[in-house]
Amino acid sequence: MRKYTIEIQDKEYDLAMTRESVKWANNNGFDLINFENKLINNVDILWCAGFLANHKDVRPSLALKLMESYKEEGGDIMDVVNFLMEEHTSFTNALVSTDLKKKGKITIA
Repeated sequence: MRKYTIEIQDKEYDLAMTRESVKWANNNGFDLINFENKLINNVDILWCAGFLANHKDVRPSLALKLMESYKEEGGDIMDVVNFLMEEHTSFTNALVSTDLKKKGKITIA
């Protein structure tokens, strides 16, 4: 699992995407196909999902406050979000390619 380490208010956070965070993002409305049409929502969702793997104590409301602090401290939010989107896409693609390579017989009765 790759991670993106950021520092906010002198504390480091390791953001990453896992199966759990991908599911959380999808269940909370993340929409890759319409990413730009729902840009603010999708950015917020991915940002919050990024904390799940390594910072379970950071709830979405705190994650969004941390995003504002990160921005105020000169951090590039979209750089982080682009990393998380790439990880989300890689994770999803890995599952799809695994599903396509099933071993065994399929019988249609």
